[in-house]
Amino acid sequence: MAKLSTKKLLYFLCLTFTLAGLVNILAIFQVRAEKRPSCPNERKSRGRQLDSVHRENESIALGFKPLNLEYENEESKPDEWNNTGAIEFLKTYNKELNKNVQPISADPYNVSTITEWWQAAAMIHWYFNSSLRYTCPEPLKKFADYLLCQVAERTVRQSCVVYSFGVKRDFWFDDAGGWTGCEVWSFDPGLNLTDHLRGKRVHFYNLGLSTTNTDIFLRTNQAAKKWKMRTFRAIQQMIGHKNQPLDIVKLNIGGEEWSVLDYLMENDLLKSMRYLMVHFHLSPSWPAKENYVNSFKTVTRLRQLGFREYHSRVDSVILDAKNFTLRATVLYLNAKFNWFF
Repeated sequence: MAKLSTKKLLYFLCLTFTLAGLVNILAIFQVRAEKRPSCPNERKSRGRQLDSVHRENESIALGFKPLNLEYENEESKPDEWNNTGAIEFLKTYNKELNKNVQPISADPYNVSTITEWWQAAAMIHWYFNSSLRYTCPEPLKKFADYLLCQVAERTVRQSCVVYSFGVKRDFWFDDAGGWTGCEVWSFDPGLNLTDHLRGKRVHFYNLGLSTTNTDIFLRTNQAAKKWKMRTFRAIQQMIGHKNQPLDIVKLNIGGEEWSVLDYLMENDLLKSMRYLMVHFHLSPSWPAKENYVNSFKTVTRLRQLGFREYHSRVDSVILDAKNFTLRATVLYLNAKFNWFF
């Protein structure tokens, strides 16, 4: 009788523990069901939120300051870079180019106060000398006579797409892209070369980049040239690259970069570019000094749109009111690049 009572007791204890385990499992499923979105729209919303958090964490890991990830809203963000030291450039330019005719009233942190050509020139010069907005966590890699920040998803690999505007009879950059395995499209109307395939991957076109489609290139106070000029959008349509993500875009177009960059921003075409390499030119003949203020706004907007300079170099400068010259090479990466733009 005692043995029977012991068996019943053990059976009762086993049954009790089993029931308790089932109750706990049911409770877990109930909690998960309450947390799960109850309809497709809620699931999509949560997916977008998680994707946004993931991209922000990814940006932090790459060394970027967290930004508003909505591309179209970035332009309205206030300037966030450090302009400490810019006032010294304004003082120097006021002395050398303006003969200290008027006191310095410009505020380096307020774009609207930059109203004179020499003020804009000073701020552009400062911009080319100021601290980089992005420090590459790895040593920069040589790409012909340029440099790349080869990190994470920004690494340029085989099958990459490169646009090179302005060859200047030096195909080193273009050939380097071909040797890397990139498909390269090169454009220059001033070489008297016909369209041709250079090697296996470098496609040369005898045309230039502009803000209008024309077969006559004309600048103020210069003789007209019979150059075929096309807009960025027209060129992409010509070679079948509409909405094509671009790994590298290089601009070395002798002063036309200012108006071309404005065109690219106005038409929302910059977001397709991972790397942007620009040779900036301010010279006695072009662009006109009355356009310098707008040129300063152009480089300011580039920063606001998420382009971070990882390398900047002043190539030459002449501080003379009549013959003022400033040339610089600035290499950007697009912190907001998205393959699915």
